[in-house]
Amino acid sequence: MDISFIIPAHNAGNYLQRVYESIRDIDLDKEIIIIENASTDDTYKVASEIASADTSVVLCESKAGVSYARNEGIKKASGKWLCFVDADDFLIEGADKVLKASCKHFADDDLVVFAFRKGEDICAFGKKTARYRGNNLMRLRGRMLENPTVSMTVWSK
Repeated sequence: MDISFIIPAHNAGNYLQRVYESIRDIDLDKEIIIIENASTDDTYKVASEIASADTSVVLCESKAGVSYARNEGIKKASGKWLCFVDADDFLIEGADKVLKASCKHFADDDLVVFAFRKGEDICAFGKKTARYRGNNLMRLRGRMLENPTVSMTVWSK
């Protein structure tokens, strides 16, 4: 398994199909893990329908909270790489090429953080990346613990 896409889903019934479709056709050996996260809308129903129709989709549940959901996804994942995608996000056209190249280019790295696009402000996927391994990863962990509000954001995965 090349990559495990982990999608925490809380009250995301309106978005889940879009994020799923943006990942579904990526030509990599992959699994898509949707973690239903104590939703009060139709998220579980939508996720169940997706999982029933696609054997590469794993559906599980977690306690409320995005960290619980991500940790549950990590436990279920079997991919060499983990890719966290929020339920209200989606991968843009061409992301599959970037992901394929990244799996090879960053093969020796422990953590790769891709950029994002917010509205019309574009920080194109794959154009700016941060990569960490060995001592660099240890320094990053230290910075995250020293300044959690600066170095750690839920959406900066």
